[in-house]
Amino acid sequence: MQELRYVEIYTQRKIASRLIGSYTSPFKGVGFDFWEHRRYEPGEDVRRIDWNATARLGQIHVKLCHAERELNAVLVMDLSRSMEFTSQRLTKRELSLRVAACLAFSAVADQMHLGMLAFTDQVEAYFPPRQGRRQAWRILQYLWEAQPRSAGTELGAPIQFLTQRLRKTTLLFLVSDFLQHDVARLADFQLLGHRHDLVPIVVQDPLEEALLKARGYVRLRDLESGVERVISLSAQNRREYAQEVTRRREELIRHFYTLGLDHVYLRVGDSFVDPLIRMFSSRKRQQR
Repeated sequence: MQELRYVEIYTQRKIASRLIGSYTSPFKGVGFDFWEHRRYEPGEDVRRIDWNATARLGQIHVKLCHAERELNAVLVMDLSRSMEFTSQRLTKRELSLRVAACLAFSAVADQMHLGMLAFTDQVEAYFPPRQGRRQAWRILQYLWEAQPRSAGTELGAPIQFLTQRLRKTTLLFLVSDFLQHDVARLADFQLLGHRHDLVPIVVQDPLEEALLKARGYVRLRDLESGVERVISLSAQNRREYAQEVTRRREELIRHFYTLGLDHVYLRVGDSFVDPLIRMFSSRKRQQR
């Protein structure tokens, strides 16, 4: 947990304003209850300018609606056994915890309501969205200590739960390795993506992308099912494995684009902050 305190400080000092705080949800708009005025920022929609307030205050101001101040963010965290895999210093689960901390502290800095759902092949825990630093630390404490009841993965249960539970448009960060998910078959996944602002964050380990360049055989065990296989590290097997990984990744990306979802790929051992900043910055530019 001490490392997460460092993440909190780093987020507050370095990147909070460049993550969620710089992000504009496509579901935000006019027609909600008026909340307050603020200074106009270059690139904003001029239709939101309040000319009466501008004349009164002597500077260009826009209307800020109630919905824009109370956007909820929910972390949807995969705790299945496959997230324990690693060939690096960190497991995928440990990386996902750091990602969750970064997003959580950024949401707190932006005064958003933060929630969390943890899942395997069932809903393991749910924290309804609430505001404040204490909520962020409650969520991170759970993720740090969690001992899931199940080892498997199934997106259907958490997606159905969120579809039924979330009544207002929510910013959802779905953090998973997506190894067992076929999003094309999940009608609920499509519904969730249309109803909410869904951002898939795919976490991968380098060894999952390519087999070791070595001779001989290697024993592989599926962390979720426990099934073991012994495979040859021949050049042909390495080539076929790499082709299958590429095919699965391209298929997943194609599904995301079909649903109109921005997404982020994170690799254990690489910076996770830079890809997140690039994604949010890109979305901000697109929405101007």
